[in-house]
Amino acid sequence: MDEAMIVALQGGLANQLFQWAFGVSVSHARNEKIEFTRFRVDNDPKRSYSLDAFNLDLKFTEKESVNHFYDGGGFNTNVYDAPRDTTFIGYWQSLMYFNPRLINQNDLRLAETPSTVSLQLAERMASSPSAFIHVRRGDYISHPHTNKYHGSLGMGYYTCAIDRIRQQTPDVKFFVFSDDPEWCRQAFPDFTIVDHNKPGDGKQAGLEHEDLWLMAHCKHAILANSSFSLFGAWWGDLQPRIVIAPRTWFQDPSRQDNPALDHWIKL
Repeated sequence: MDEAMIVALQGGLANQLFQWAFGVSVSHARNEKIEFTRFRVDNDPKRSYSLDAFNLDLKFTEKESVNHFYDGGGFNTNVYDAPRDTTFIGYWQSLMYFNPRLINQNDLRLAETPSTVSLQLAERMASSPSAFIHVRRGDYISHPHTNKYHGSLGMGYYTCAIDRIRQQTPDVKFFVFSDDPEWCRQAFPDFTIVDHNKPGDGKQAGLEHEDLWLMAHCKHAILANSSFSLFGAWWGDLQPRIVIAPRTWFQDPSRQDNPALDHWIKL
């Protein structure tokens, strides 16, 4: 096998997108070919490979190199000086890795036309000031280890974020994306709950990419402490807008980093 930087794909759609963007950007800086492995996500009982939803050109390999470099969290400049022919394993959830000439919002395209429902929602979002709200619950609530590490944002954060956007855009319309839409119907009874794009599982990919696409259509954004809304906010960050992110991204005190961009508002 020719010498190449290898990136392991794992996790859900947004994580895979971050790993793809990391690999493309860092391999260019290292002047090294890039290949990807996908056996981790293919063997995940809850996740599926999902990057076919985008017009991306990935080269895959079945084998990983002996040298492994693990993501320790946050932006790490050591990735550029790691030995050649290294396999990079992690989530790489930092927008600072992105090379804007190679990874930019204008060039990211869906491989297929979104559903009629998504197209209609996109028209509604464009017809008036709009903002997406992302609420991550699921394992952030139910799994003790995940809850201790990530934590779950309370209604206080969302109420303050909503008020902040309404102060500048009183007629804003909110669209809520969540892995717990039924909870959101109770918490946000006056907002549109977007729940028609069913998530994937370990058997087949879902339609989460259409949710990301819709997030990018919103004028403003309220993020959860999740890679999904982080990527959705970045994808739509092409215009003057209000983006609000949690000031504390990780509940775990060992993680003090915050992947939100500096010009976004932290609450």
